[in-house]
Amino acid sequence: PETSTNISIRSFSRRVRGGLDDPDEELNEHKASEAERRLTKTPSATDMEFFSQLADDLEDDEDDDEKIDAEYQRKQEEIRRELDSRTGRGWTDPWHISEEQWMSLQTYDDLPEWSPEFVSRISQERVKVYSEGIPILSVLASMSLPPEACPHPGLGKTKEYAAYRKEVHYRHIAQKAQELAKPKVERILKLKTWEEKQDAVDELFESVEEQLRNQEEILGLHPEFPNWVGMALEEYLTDVKDGESKDSVKKTDAASKDAEAEPLFMDCFDPNEPDEIVPSILSPLRPHPREGPGRMVEEWQLSANKKTKRILMRACTRKVAEALEKNDVSRVFVHGRRGVGKSAVLTSIVASARKSGHVVMYIPDGDRLRKNGFFITPNSAREGMYDLQD
Repeated sequence: PETSTNISIRSFSRRVRGGLDDPDEELNEHKASEAERRLTKTPSATDMEFFSQLADDLEDDEDDDEKIDAEYQRKQEEIRRELDSRTGRGWTDPWHISEEQWMSLQTYDDLPEWSPEFVSRISQERVKVYSEGIPILSVLASMSLPPEACPHPGLGKTKEYAAYRKEVHYRHIAQKAQELAKPKVERILKLKTWEEKQDAVDELFESVEEQLRNQEEILGLHPEFPNWVGMALEEYLTDVKDGESKDSVKKTDAASKDAEAEPLFMDCFDPNEPDEIVPSILSPLRPHPREGPGRMVEEWQLSANKKTKRILMRACTRKVAEALEKNDVSRVFVHGRRGVGKSAVLTSIVASARKSGHVVMYIPDGDRLRKNGFFITPNSAREGMYDLQD
């Protein structure tokens, strides 16, 4: 009996120490230590009562574990049913590789050519391409394009980012304030005397600020909140007085159009040159052996659709087109950190300018002149210009 009791006690000790996921780990450790201490002497009635209680606790823990496992299985079954109810290619296509596919001798060359049928409807609708392929400079200069991305605080532009966020908050408050003020301003305009209108306007400022503060629990605590509301209402009332915004809260200027604009691509693909990686309108652009502007060409090479040479048109592209179209600058300096798309902007301008009929001398990689040229000499005919020697 003593031997079997010791074996049972050691079994309880091992189970308590390492196996039942008791939520109170310190309690487990205490029970195990107490069990080992009682092993050093002959078990008494108190010890047997202790181990009997310990056995009951372990059985309760096992019951709890079974309940937890059952609840986990129930939730997993709900997730599986929810996934099985979804439709679409991502859910209806088989996710496993069959035995026939594993044993097939089919190679990459045997696969069918790319087709728009392989692209989802949502992807095709989201990608917008300019209908005529490449816009001319005058069209590009007046095109509505998405605004530039906000300055990133991780790149050392913390003050610029703070100013940007402040402007975003103000525009949000201004839109809400004008929406609340619109019906009230319409009633104010129907008043007959100037005194009545003035009193109503004073009340308008107070009521709109109070309503908006109740709606905006976070921005309502901002120290600039009263100033934002006041500026927004003054701007709206001025527009109404001038007859510019009686029927619409939103402005129709270029900035608001850009905010609603969708990303748009130009397509430099020439159907008369189906096998050319770089279209002739972008000559002498070519793949670069190491980084450089040829990375854009590499994207075209890797594209599954060989009948497209797309370049994303951005707000900075339009700025360059505006400067060239107005002809009010002699030089345009495009700058930015590596990989932001400087070469893509210049390539877009080259394509648009050549499409407009301009003669463009295009040097895709100006750094090659510096590396391959030995020295330069001042031009004898034009001051400020230099010649690269042969």
